[in-house]
This record gives sequence, C-alpha cells and structure tokens, in this order.
Amino acid sequence: MAHLVLRHEMDCDTDTYWEKCVLTEDFNRRLFLEGLNFLKYELLEQKDLGDTVTRRVKAEPKSAEVQRNLASSLEKIGDVQIAQGETHKAKSSYEKALTIRHILSKSDPKNVFTQVELGIAHQKLGWAEQSDHDYESALASYKNG
Repeated sequence: MAHLVLRHEMDCDTDTYWEKCVLTEDFNRRLFLEGLNFLKYELLEQKDLGDTVTRRVKAEPKSAEVQRNLASSLEKIGDVQIAQGETHKAKSSYEKALTIRHILSKSDPKNVFTQVELGIAHQKLGWAEQSDHDYESALASYKNG
C-alpha cells in the first residue's frame, strides 16, 4: 500500500488552509490517485454551505483490501435499507457488493475467506429478493451462493 507523508509549514489561518489546500479539487484528485492509489477519481458535486462543505465523488479503488471494505460497506447499507423496508434499494446495494465479491473471488480463487464472502453476498441478495416477493430470483441467488 502506498504511504504518503505530507509536511509543509503553513503561515496562514485555519480557514485559508482548508479553503486553499484541503478543499481544492486538485488536492483531492491527487490524494485519491497518487496517495491512495485509486484507479479513477471524479468529482461529481461539491456544495459549500458556509461552515460545511460536502463532496460527492466517484472513485475506483485498486487494492483488494479497499474493494473488500467497499463491498462490506455496501452490504451494511443494504442491511439498513432492508430494516427500513426499502427492499428495492437494498437489492441494488447487494448487487453492487456482489459484483465486487465476484471480482475478488476470481482474482484469488484459492482464498477461502473471499469465497465465503461471495456466498454471503449471494445470500443477502436472496434475502432482499425474497422480501421483495421475487422468489425465482431469490432461489437463483441462494443456489449461486
């Protein structure tokens, strides 16, 4: 994993530091692409609400560890969506996680942990499909897992 160390003495106030350094598109693009070694980075939207800045980005991590964490996060989001009765949204989250799990599984087919995670991803998608009364798709997901 890449290791990034940034040392620079700044002679400015805190607001200037955040505005001119950290919140710039160039800084974040370089952070994702060079520092975190992502394959892709795209700023989709940035909102400055005065005391808060929100940023929506599209980024594609390269490392298997980051991909695994992303899949786990998507599954957790799906779990929350199921609990809230949003089965359609949950299915989408689980499908995205499953796609990542398939890629990881193919890249390291002898890794038992990765294969177990793939099976769990199929099961979670099956639960969402079953909750959505799509029994045919649920059965296929359970069989694939």
